Amino acid sequence: MGKVVVDLTDLPLGRGGERLFTWMTAGPESNRVENRLTPPDASKVVVDEWMTDCGAIISGRRTFDIANGWKDGHPIDVPIFVVTHRAPTHGEWSPRVSFVTDGIERALELAQEAAGDLKVSVSAADTAQQLSRRASPICATALCAIDESPGLTGARCPDLEDGQHPRPF
Repeated sequence: MGKVVVDLTDLPLGRGGERLFTWMTAGPESNRVENRLTPPDASKVVVDEWMTDCGAIISGRRTFDIANGWKDGHPIDVPIFVVTHRAPTHGEWSPRVSFVTDGIERALELAQEAAGDLKVSVSAADTAQQLSRRASPICATALCAIDESPGLTGARCPDLEDGQHPRPF
């Protein structure tokens, strides 16, 4: 079963969240890995791993709405499981999107099944918070790396205080 990684999310992350998107496009043109991603040299390995090691994404409805349903495609062409109370009945979105109305645990099951041995990326602070609050039995089988984002936890993670880029462990 694949690891679960809370990483690279969509706007808005909340106060200061726009820094992530500045970072994702702050590198030289030679680092372009996708039309929306040009990471700096020091971070290119993180984006390269995300592009190659991610097998599915779990997102929240708000992120789905902000991203316009990824109707023009997500940077990673993998299944996207959107956790929501009600699936939309009209509109356009990526054919890779599936709506999950029966909870975060079900979304994780579906995403891990789709990802196989690859990682599941969790994109959205609220969705990551739901997963961390409800996932005690799930976390026994899922390995998480949490990006340094005060918008996710409400405070900095003490393990990341040294400024090092978080890595899956």
